[in-house]
Amino acid sequence: MQVVYDVGSWRITEEGRVFRRGKLRFANGDLYDGEWVDGKRHGQGTFTYHDGLQYRGEFAANLFEGFGVLVAVDQKHPITGVWVKGSTYEGEFRGGKKHGKGLMVFGEGGSYDGMFADNVFSGRGVRSYANGDRFDGEWKHGMWWGMGHLCRVDGESYVGECKRNLFHTTSLVGGVGRRTFRG
Repeated sequence: MQVVYDVGSWRITEEGRVFRRGKLRFANGDLYDGEWVDGKRHGQGTFTYHDGLQYRGEFAANLFEGFGVLVAVDQKHPITGVWVKGSTYEGEFRGGKKHGKGLMVFGEGGSYDGMFADNVFSGRGVRSYANGDRFDGEWKHGMWWGMGHLCRVDGESYVGECKRNLFHTTSLVGGVGRRTFRG
């Protein structure tokens, strides 16, 4: 990337590495304000993309690493022209991806509080949907996968084994009576 301007300070560490702190604006409009080591974003910083997406947190070797906050702004969908509300993720990153414990709040409503792996829901987590439904259970590849409990806004409640967002052995524990079925 071509750099438009660079403002800041630098020093040589005891290990002989170049440590810098400052701002760097790229030709495409992206802006980085933070720390560098040996020419790479490393340490605490804020990266603001030209489209408004912003990451505040820890970096390692130019990638999001450790704890950080990623905020997506409201933007117009390029195909439909409909405005889409942004979302916020606060949690752990590894290798530039959401990985570990995190909380994601969706612009259209709803949230996910739980584990992530390679940018998707993976492991234990609770997803609250904009319509009021709530799923508490295991996730894999961003889908319900393993034991889970779905509480619907209409009062029905399902508990059972899930795979690919579908219940396979389920008990209806809310509503009229109790029944078990395979889906």
